[in-house]
Amino acid sequence: STRWQFEQFKPMKRLQTRIASVALRNYLRSSRLRQGNFVVSGYPKSGTTWVTQLVARLAGLTYRPGNVRFRLKGVALHTHGTAFEGADNILYSVRDPRESVCSAARAMHARRFAGVYDAQGQITDEFAIFAMTELPGAKQRMRDHLQTGLDSGWAFLRFEDLKWDPKVKLAELVTKFDWSATERQIDEAISTFDFSLQRERNTGNAFFAQSTVASWTGLLSPAVLDLLEAEVGPTAQAFGYDLSQRPTTRQEG
Repeated sequence: STRWQFEQFKPMKRLQTRIASVALRNYLRSSRLRQGNFVVSGYPKSGTTWVTQLVARLAGLTYRPGNVRFRLKGVALHTHGTAFEGADNILYSVRDPRESVCSAARAMHARRFAGVYDAQGQITDEFAIFAMTELPGAKQRMRDHLQTGLDSGWAFLRFEDLKWDPKVKLAELVTKFDWSATERQIDEAISTFDFSLQRERNTGNAFFAQSTVASWTGLLSPAVLDLLEAEVGPTAQAFGYDLSQRPTTRQEG
């Protein structure tokens, strides 16, 4: 049947996309070859997809999530890899590690992974450790990934800052990377890739389930917060995140 043929073809399409993605990432490792292209990197669940969408629009580049094509020029690459030379044409997307863990939990739970939440609805210690050390696609534990972003001297964009004041933060990127986007084009990009609108367009997609900045206050127990502070606290502090903070009252995420 046609449906059977399509289901058989999907794994091949995923394989082709993965091969193209790896080839493009390897190609763009060179700072020289990133001229005319752009890379957005970050630890998984740090807003990298959203940031890449906006970057591609404002820089006049092509970005095709889920359907990567190998091209030599005019491409915005979304990746969780960190093996890039130099700091030209690369942006590091960073998010409060506590929220990255919560976002990972929502995604895994939606895919029916067991052991994500405990009986009280909070994220388990085991899952928090998994999210910080073995999250698929990261290739590094969270602490080392963040440290690489710092050591490499890449420009970085905090997810929370982009949420709170997208127009100002995007205008700063336009100036920093010398893109030709106008104020009107910045407004159009913000409107086009508004997260709440994307959630409406993609009902049932776990990726668009929530875009929060403070769900951790209700989803992370004191024990998990202690684990996070011990594992990534000093590195997160360099990006402006104080993981020693504790919520005064429990809030639902």
